[in-house]
Amino acid sequence: MKQKLVNARQRLLLVMGEYDSLAGNENATLEALPAIPELRKLNEELETAIEELWSINEEVTKANQALLSTVTPLLLLNAELVVVMANQSFERVFGLSPGEVEGKLLYSISAGSWNIPRLREMLERILADSNAAPAFEIEQVFPGVGRKVLAITARRLGGGQQILLDIKDVTELRERAE
Repeated sequence: MKQKLVNARQRLLLVMGEYDSLAGNENATLEALPAIPELRKLNEELETAIEELWSINEEVTKANQALLSTVTPLLLLNAELVVVMANQSFERVFGLSPGEVEGKLLYSISAGSWNIPRLREMLERILADSNAAPAFEIEQVFPGVGRKVLAITARRLGGGQQILLDIKDVTELRERAE
């Protein structure tokens, strides 16, 4: 697809160059007339290529969104620890809607259930001097969903301006191990 687009552009530039070289000639209009169908054809090819690229872009965007909604719960926080984005998996696991999460301070969501001292320490350490933190487990009771055992990892993104929390629900795994 990209090669077709490059080839069409090259042909268009070639025809435009020929047209420009004829522009000073009094007979330029007569000589350029045969090039008009070629220009129209090239324009149609470019429009088709652009439409196909837009379609591919839309498909990739949908696939990315579908992937993000099915992976483990994820939270994207800004440097002030306000939730920028929560994926659908996070919302599903913790029984929340986007309006209850996005734009809120992490420690205030789920009626303050995320105000966990070990989590605070980890996030403060990441903000102060680290790009990532090793996974650690917490056990917490969340409103509407009950007790959860979570393995949380955190990584700074965007030049340190954002933190990605990857949250794995290991409750069942821990219960089987007990």
